[in-house]
Amino acid sequence: SFPTRRSSDLKKMLNITIVTRRIRAALVLGGILTVAPLAQANLVNLDFQFDPTDTTSVGSALSSYTFSGQGGLAGAGNVWNGLNAAVGNVNFNASFGLFADIATPVTTGALLDSTGALTSTTVTLNAGRLRGIFAAGDSNVGNFATDALALMREYLVAFGSGSSSLSIDNLTPGVSYNLALYGAGDFDRRSTTFTTSVGTKSTAPVNGAHLLTEGVDFVTFRRVKADAFGSIDVQYFNGPGNTEAGINGLQIRKVPEPISLALFSVGLAGLGFARSEEHTSELQS
Repeated sequence: SFPTRRSSDLKKMLNITIVTRRIRAALVLGGILTVAPLAQANLVNLDFQFDPTDTTSVGSALSSYTFSGQGGLAGAGNVWNGLNAAVGNVNFNASFGLFADIATPVTTGALLDSTGALTSTTVTLNAGRLRGIFAAGDSNVGNFATDALALMREYLVAFGSGSSSLSIDNLTPGVSYNLALYGAGDFDRRSTTFTTSVGTKSTAPVNGAHLLTEGVDFVTFRRVKADAFGSIDVQYFNGPGNTEAGINGLQIRKVPEPISLALFSVGLAGLGFARSEEHTSELQS
């Protein structure tokens, strides 16, 4: 009869409205929320330098430069941490630069992320062949990246054959991180080879002014997994044709976890549930 058919039509319209709302909710849960993990991945930047307040060997505070800006791994802010390695014997202090011994191992305190928020991450420079730190004088900066001069003009130096190492600690065990390692000196033969658990890469510095460039001034390693103790170890060696291994700084950032995939699956599940509800309602009508 007409009233019965009208009642059935109204019921179907109500079911369609309910299903539409559930589909929208499922898409929001599976789509919009997926961007959240990207904003939560902290970038930590470290600029290797000597302690500018150390007056042990030179009688007055040394000039030191802490970089502020974007590096190879872009971040939400421009904050970089300084190493503040204790200066020992000063081997030379000339117009082209200053070289001073440092006592190893050296461990940083808890580092800030690129926005200035405190993290648990620390870095330790192990002994090995690490000898000291070089800071280029103003007359000797023509071969450094012009947009990252404060980062590149100071670098740790390891001499001789064999490797030196550093460890990045207090990370999340078993989680993957992206890593940028800087290794370029004051002319083209100051290259450095880096090894992590995912492979080996070398920098290839150039003579002349240039912008900060991957493969020239720094190398990146993707998805390096922290070990069971929450550490990532980095070995560094002399680069091809070089007798020194220099390292200017590093960046590290956690790879966003695949929460987005999980949320998307939940969204699809919600869609399936909505369709099941629609089918059941049709059978009952």
